[in-house]
Amino acid sequence: MPRRSLLILAGVVAFAGWATSQTQQTLKLLHSVAPKYPQEARDKKIEGDVVLHIEINEEGAVHDPWVISGPKELRDAALAAVKQWKYSKDGPLPASSEVTLAFQLPKEK
Repeated sequence: MPRRSLLILAGVVAFAGWATSQTQQTLKLLHSVAPKYPQEARDKKIEGDVVLHIEINEEGAVHDPWVISGPKELRDAALAAVKQWKYSKDGPLPASSEVTLAFQLPKEK
């Protein structure tokens, strides 16, 4: 089974992990889950960015995310992934942010 490449972009990337930038304050992403590439999208060779709006509660948990844009075949996978993300409670919480998950199929050799 070929390995898939999947980039997750969330604003500013820090060496300590993913971080999201929001109005001069930084949210620190402690735990992220990469989305599973849907088989239907693989079969149709669908790639693209899914942009999501996320709300982060006082405990650092993502709740109530919604899709701003992106291929419909990739949206549910992106939503399922970000619902499992966890941010540091040391950040400016509660907060909201936009994140982009980039889905890319492996290049054929």
